[in-house]
Amino acid sequence: MLFLSPDEAVLALEVKGTLRVGAVPRLTPSRLRQMSREWLNQPDNPAMSEWELEADDLYAGVMVVDLATPAYRVALSEDFEAYVPVIDSAQLAAPRALDSD
Repeated sequence: MLFLSPDEAVLALEVKGTLRVGAVPRLTPSRLRQMSREWLNQPDNPAMSEWELEADDLYAGVMVVDLATPAYRVALSEDFEAYVPVIDSAQLAAPRALDSD
């Protein structure tokens, strides 16, 4: 899913869910690591193609949802390598705060 945050950053969010208590959903195994720069830039990635975006245009996020509890966790990344856990939902409003200068 693609989102435009209040600070006008584009966030690509991958959501993984489970109904099994204690199970932690994982990113889909593939030739390219899901949510990596290379995976996002694939020419057959429909959302990226439709919106004419490249990985350098956005921030990445992964959300894990445990529908059995219910609970969720979110992590964000500016570089598609290091993910930072979201501790406060206000962090979702300002992904640009992840930028290291």
